[in-house]
Amino acid sequence: RFVLGRLDLEFLREMHWPGTVEVGTRVVKVGRCSVDLAQALFVGTTCVAVARSTAILIATDTRRSAPLSPDLAGQLWAYAAAPNGTAGVTRLAHLALRRWAAPA
Repeated sequence: RFVLGRLDLEFLREMHWPGTVEVGTRVVKVGRCSVDLAQALFVGTTCVAVARSTAILIATDTRRSAPLSPDLAGQLWAYAAAPNGTAGVTRLAHLALRRWAAPA
C-alpha cells in the first residue's frame, strides 16, 4: 500500500467548479521504499498547477515503510521516460514539469 509522504503544489491559474481537469504524471525518482512524482494539471491546454509528491510503500501489517521489489521499481521507472512525439496533455505536462524533474 502506498501513502502520501510529501506534497508540494503550486497553483498557476484559476480553476472553476464545475469543470474538467486533466492530470499529466511522470516518475522523477524511484527510491528504496518510495517514488517521487511530478504532475501538471490542465484545464484545456492551459497548465493551471504543478505538483511534486512522494509516495511511500508501507507494509499493511506494520504500517512501516517497505522496500520496493525490483519488478515494481522497474515498472515505475517505465513512467520516467520523456515522451517522444506525443501530443496533447502528455506533451504539455512534460514541458510544464521540466523544472520539477530535478530531485529536490
